[in-house]
Amino acid sequence: MRSIMMPRLRRAAVLASLTAVYYLAGRYGLSLATLNSSASPVWPPTGLALAAMLLWGRWVWPSVLIGAFLVNLSASGDWEASVLIAAGNSLEALAGAWLAERYCAGRNAFDTIPNICKFAVAVGMIATMLSAGAGTGVLLLRGLTTFELAPRVWFTWWMGDTISAWVLTPFLILLGRLGPVRLNRIRLAEGAALGVGLYLTGQMAFGGWLPGGEKNLPLESLGLPFLIWACYRFGQLGASSAMVLLGAIAVTGTLHGFGPFAVRDQNTSLLLLQAFLGTVSLTGLILATALSLKRSALHSMALSVEEAQAASEKLRNAEEHLRQTQKMEAVGRLAGGVAHDFNNLLTAINGYSEVVLARLAPQDPNRPFIEEIRKAGERAALVTQQLLAFSRKQVIVPSVLDLNTVILDLEKMLTRLIDPNIVFKVDTGDIGRVKADPGQVAQVVMNLVLNGRDAMPSGGTLSISTRNAEVTGAEADFHLKPEPGPYVCVEVKDSGVGMDMTVKDRLFEPFFSTKQNGAASGKGTGLGLSTVYGIMEQSKGGLKVASEQGRGAAFIAYFPRCQEDWTGHAPVKALTEDPARPCETVLVVEDEDNVRNLVRQVLEAQGYTVLEASGAREALYMYENHSGSLDLLLTDIVLSGKSGRELAKELRELSPGLRVVFMSGYTDDEVVRGGIGTPKSLFLAKPFSHDQLTHTVRAALKGSQAPVVAPA
Repeated sequence: MRSIMMPRLRRAAVLASLTAVYYLAGRYGLSLATLNSSASPVWPPTGLALAAMLLWGRWVWPSVLIGAFLVNLSASGDWEASVLIAAGNSLEALAGAWLAERYCAGRNAFDTIPNICKFAVAVGMIATMLSAGAGTGVLLLRGLTTFELAPRVWFTWWMGDTISAWVLTPFLILLGRLGPVRLNRIRLAEGAALGVGLYLTGQMAFGGWLPGGEKNLPLESLGLPFLIWACYRFGQLGASSAMVLLGAIAVTGTLHGFGPFAVRDQNTSLLLLQAFLGTVSLTGLILATALSLKRSALHSMALSVEEAQAASEKLRNAEEHLRQTQKMEAVGRLAGGVAHDFNNLLTAINGYSEVVLARLAPQDPNRPFIEEIRKAGERAALVTQQLLAFSRKQVIVPSVLDLNTVILDLEKMLTRLIDPNIVFKVDTGDIGRVKADPGQVAQVVMNLVLNGRDAMPSGGTLSISTRNAEVTGAEADFHLKPEPGPYVCVEVKDSGVGMDMTVKDRLFEPFFSTKQNGAASGKGTGLGLSTVYGIMEQSKGGLKVASEQGRGAAFIAYFPRCQEDWTGHAPVKALTEDPARPCETVLVVEDEDNVRNLVRQVLEAQGYTVLEASGAREALYMYENHSGSLDLLLTDIVLSGKSGRELAKELRELSPGLRVVFMSGYTDDEVVRGGIGTPKSLFLAKPFSHDQLTHTVRAALKGSQAPVVAPA
């Protein structure tokens, strides 16, 4: 009940207050009436009523009706005429409010110049005709004026209402819309100086403050500089406030016979003054609005410039990232191509090294030299493997893993690689499962640990930790940004020398070594972190790096979490070789002569019958002209003309039971996706050892689910 009564009480208080103020303003206006007791050239109630309806709503019309009735009754004593005149005043206010809301944006009419002009015409000049026409007609009907005076009464009435709408309504609406004001001493001082200046010039122009007894000099423009000052510095409310102050001074002075508009007829004097005040008020309001719009436009322009600069900066960053990505892609393609050719060479170098070593006696003086050649070839194979990882051309065999298990399996080996003056910690958290290639996971962890070790030449703390994480997509600090979703994080943190922004920006570039930043020996291939980048990108993961110069570094690898059953991982056991000597026929297709000859020699030494071809066309010819059965196709993937995959497809159509082993030093998942890990198709990555070659061939012939074999 109380909640219902409070709004009603507030409304009643507003109506009562507005009625009282309207009555007092009306009494003041009628006190200036000389032509007729009900027609005044100065009528503040019109501006008050319009402002109240636009600010609060048209529900305040009873205050206008009652206030106008009481004012007119006190002036004429004719209650019937007072009721009719009050009705005209109420209709005027209601019509003016409707026109303002319909055509001039209502209480926001003074925010734009077109709306100010519409308000001046529609509300100030047209709506006010209702009250002037109704009031003059009532005075004629009740005999309170004559037909000869009626035009002058109407004009005086209309002029008083119009100027009130032009001067007082903007001031009250802008004042009612005023929000919280922050007091500023300089601003207050400036406002006080403006008010004093306007008051002094107003008194000089309209108050008779002139030397020599002069009182009617044409000095009405004396206060215009202060009005412009108000427009420029204090906006629309400042301009309206200045006009109200000047108007009060001018009306008072004119009533006392001072100023340029004071003539013998007081009514005429006030009408001339009102015309001046109305014109200056609208001009000042339009000027202040224009300046306000200009400031808003400049502010918007400044914001737009800032936004454009920010967007330009983002665009530059995006372009830089794109250039970096394109550079990495180009280097990746180059690395993959180099690895392909180099792996063919290494296959021959390492393979023939094994052939020679098998023929040399242990005490042969040439044996150490051949062993060094083989060791160099094996190290070169590791480098090409890193190049393939960076260029995302490795073949991966993902399985569902527990990263904690992978890291704990690596812990002993990593401990042996880390200097004794480094404190090594492993902290495994409660994490979900991931689907990844265990060899690649081990490669990532090992490269990050070795990078952290090399960043601490004087010792320190190196730690590995795991945890779950959620990527929302709003993060901006990734070096390799993953898709939004759940992830398992592996964080490798060191207390080493750290990195500056220059090093961080180039961190994952191939052949850029962080050891040039003062870490460890100052030497490095520059492939460790680029390998990590390639593996994580191939695994659809993410990378984040946090580091400061002299404060260590933290590398966080994000592996996509999965919900599949855990399959674990374990070292693959070699197949048990058959004691009987092989008797199968193998077709070897390889466009590199030295590799093809090596494979043929190794397989023939095992007892296989070997057919060899340098390309797909020659392989088909060999098959068609071979009188016996063909048990296995061992083919390179990348061939001139038809690819190894296409060749395998054609031969399987001719011989459905044919087993296939693909081999290549440059792999692409798209090429070999359909042929890896199935009983009839395996993959052998170059360079390979004799044992890896014979193991894979035997596994394919036995139909075993052998894994992809990594380079030696």
